[in-house]
Parts: sequence; structure tokens; C-alpha cells
Amino acid sequence: MIRARRLIEGECAALAAKAATPAQMRAVRDAHAAVVEESKRDHNPLDADRLFHVRIAEAGGNSALVLVVQTLWDQRMGPLYRTLERKLEYPMMASDTIREHKAIVAAIARHDARAARRAMHQHMDMTMKRYSKDWKVEQ
Repeated sequence: MIRARRLIEGECAALAAKAATPAQMRAVRDAHAAVVEESKRDHNPLDADRLFHVRIAEAGGNSALVLVVQTLWDQRMGPLYRTLERKLEYPMMASDTIREHKAIVAAIARHDARAARRAMHQHMDMTMKRYSKDWKVEQ
């Protein structure tokens, strides 16, 4: 699922960098601020994090991609992800996520589609590492 999110949300970030209106940028920044605020409570700010990613998709101007992002996030609420999230380390992980989100917001605000895509890809790559920490993959 994270690989699918990487592909879709990387393009959403690039589209947002090209198309975001000032109001949409405010919505992205407000959603990021909500992640920061919720993270101070030492728990996974899932609702705020979901909103952040949905706002980026909305800023890209493609309603079909917004639905895809929402669907992928809704899939994330299943029992497998809930189990994985129990092993995540807060608030350390939150500071990493916030830093990654900040890079995405900055690239979108600069209207730099390549940097926005790259920042989202990096965020998804790091998310994958956080979720798969301590897993051994057999070849």
C-alpha cells in the first residue's frame, strides 16, 4: 500500500506544486499545523496526517486522485496497519514525519513540481522504513 501511495501521492504533490491556489496552500499548511499539534500528544496523529495528504491531492486539482488518496488512507485503517502502528516509536517518529511534511510543503509553495514529487517519495520511503523496521525479508 505504501508503494501505491508513493506513486500516487508523489504525482499529487507535483500537481499541487503546479496548480495550488493560495487558499489550497493555506489548507495544506493548516493540515500540516494540525499534524504538528496532534504530535505533541505523543500519539499517531492519523486524522491530521490523512487530512494533510488529502489536502495535497485536492491542491492538485484532480478529483479522481483525491478519491484514490482517500481510499488508500481508508485501507490504512485496517487491523494490519493498527498492529504495525503499535510498534512505532513516538514522539521521535513524529519529528521525522513533521520534517518530511515540511519539505513537501516548502516544495509545493515554491511551485517546484520535481522537488515536491521527490520530497513525497522520500517521505513514503521513510514511512516504509519505519513500518518495516526490524523485519527480515527472505530472498
